[in-house]
Amino acid sequence: MLEKQIEKKLVDAVRNAGGMCPKYVSPGMDGMPDRLVLMPGGRLAFVETKAPGKKPRPLQLHRHAQLRALGFDVFVVDKPEEIGEVLKSVLHEDTGPFVSDTASLVTRGLLPVSQLPRERCDMVTVPCVTTDETSSPCVRSDPA
Repeated sequence: MLEKQIEKKLVDAVRNAGGMCPKYVSPGMDGMPDRLVLMPGGRLAFVETKAPGKKPRPLQLHRHAQLRALGFDVFVVDKPEEIGEVLKSVLHEDTGPFVSDTASLVTRGLLPVSQLPRERCDMVTVPCVTTDETSSPCVRSDPA
């Protein structure tokens, strides 16, 4: 399956759920996610679509981290079956943040544990510690 096929499935699923999923183009700022997911109730997320098994480039991971640091949800979707979980998370229909995606991103090497916001640390099986008084990223406390 190609990236554009996954992207089309995402757009269709968001529309069917009552939302909008415009292509996000940011001139002068490379590495931004492919799509915005805009849902009723002011729910917003960024989604990077990839062909199955493909990983975001380092610049994309950096942009994802910047957006997460600002409090936005950012998802990487490389399988059509992940789309439903993204929508549930954006709509807050589950019991908390997007546990399965975040843990999946960490275990698949798409999201470094150090980039997780502290409040999401308990979603993965990696111990978290605060690095200093002013910030609260998660870091591995055991050797990787």
